[in-house]
Formats: sequence, C-alpha cells, structure tokens
Amino acid sequence: FFRPLHTKPVTMVQPTPTEGKAPFPVRLGMEWCVGVASAGTVAPVIAIIDQAIVANASGVQPMGECIKENVTKLVTRPAQFFRQPAFWFIWGVYGGTYMVANSIQAYCEYNKLNPFYPKFIGSSLANVTLSVLKDKAFARMFGSGPPRPLPVPSYFLFGTRDSMTIL
Repeated sequence: FFRPLHTKPVTMVQPTPTEGKAPFPVRLGMEWCVGVASAGTVAPVIAIIDQAIVANASGVQPMGECIKENVTKLVTRPAQFFRQPAFWFIWGVYGGTYMVANSIQAYCEYNKLNPFYPKFIGSSLANVTLSVLKDKAFARMFGSGPPRPLPVPSYFLFGTRDSMTIL
C-alpha cells in the first residue's frame, strides 16, 4: 500500500576536518555572546541571593525578608529589578567567567588540547577575581557599619551560587 520514497539507501558524507568550522575570531565572538546570554539567565537568581547575604550579614535586613522582597520585585516590577546595580554586577561577574571558560574551550578545541585543566583554572581565576570585586561593591552598597559574622545559611547560599557557575 505505502511505497518508500527512496529506493536506494542514503549514505552520509563525512565532512573534511576544516569543513564546517568558523574562523577562530568568529567562533570566539560567538562564544562571548553565548557566555553573556547565559549569564543573563542566572544573574537574577544569584543577584537576589547575594544581596540577601550581604544585607543580612551587615544587619540591614533579614535574609528571608530580602529574598522575598527581591523576588516580588522581579515578578511585579521587572524593569525596576533589572535596573538595579546588583543585577548588573552579577551579570558582569558571570558573563566574564563564562566568556573566559568559553574562550579557553574554543582555543583548546581548535588546537586539539584537553580543555579540562586550562578551563578549570582560567574560569576559577576569573570568577574569584570578579566575585571579590563585586563583593566589595556589594558591601558598600548594601552594608551598614562593620560586618558581622556570616550565619550558617549564608555559607549554603554561597555554595549554591558558586555551584551554579559550573552548570
């Protein structure tokens, strides 16, 4: 009743090693765009967590209250949320980290190198450096007075934040 459209089997043509590869500068530009876009997807959650940790540690606002306030702002007034410096700082930290990781990955693939250690070291250095700069700015923006010891839930939230980097 039904006849196949092809009577001969279809064979796949294997591409040559250079076929289908973008020039390295083009690939690098694409990797940077993907890194910045990816950072934009995690930045709202991380900004909320980081702001809550710093505000709580400095005694300005309890952690749960700060998280609730910012989630509400994200949902009900997104334009206001996305204009906050906290969001832009976080997007910068993770955008920079992802750009470094993606650049190293692309370089290693182009040169047929194992990217594991260079990518781990490079992205860790970028993330730690950018995070320290961001944390100093957050302490000035959201803190008041001398810092207090971090409560145990803060360590859990920092761990959650940092583990999101490698997802």
